[in-house]
Amino acid sequence: MKMKIQQTTLQAVFSEISRFRGRDIMQHIHLFVNEEDGLTFRVTDGEVTYVKKVALSNGEDVIVEILTPGELLLPPKFEEVTRKLSSGMMSVTLLDMNQIEVKQGKTSAKINGVDGELPGIPEHVKGDGITLTTEVLTSLVTQTAFSASDKDARPILKAVNMQSDETSFKVTSTDSHRLSQKSIPKPLKLPTLNIPAKRLAEVVNALEEKQ
Repeated sequence: MKMKIQQTTLQAVFSEISRFRGRDIMQHIHLFVNEEDGLTFRVTDGEVTYVKKVALSNGEDVIVEILTPGELLLPPKFEEVTRKLSSGMMSVTLLDMNQIEVKQGKTSAKINGVDGELPGIPEHVKGDGITLTTEVLTSLVTQTAFSASDKDARPILKAVNMQSDETSFKVTSTDSHRLSQKSIPKPLKLPTLNIPAKRLAEVVNALEEKQ
């Protein structure tokens, strides 16, 4: 695997995905490099899997240049090294023995990587889903998630419930003392879901920050 990427783009990606990285091996970032799709970064903390895609260009400037496609696990040290580089294009090459070489101008570094797969990341297979704007999703979550319980005694109450009937899509949460519900007059084909409120709110916050 070999590519060139804007250093500022890489640091922006790390900043966005950092909250969803776990501990130990799950601190690593899975990077898939493909000439058709560009770059796909995936991280997980065991509960949330966050995927960030980077296109080859923004229509005017080249952001990524792929010389050899492939995939690898980026260790935490990779982020530390690239953060110290200046803005501009830098090259990243996967060498033998899972070493990762980083170059920019006269500066170069080799970082020891690891072999294997990142645990906790399921195969990326799309099933049935729905499409909501960030604004609508934010409204649904922020007006309900605060009522969810933070107690472990009844885990189901720590979740936000999502379900649809023939007339509307409803989002509900309760800690058994208070109940919050928000609905939109749009039936959506989605099975009933219970999603951990705290983690859902974190994902929504990340989406808002991208706007």
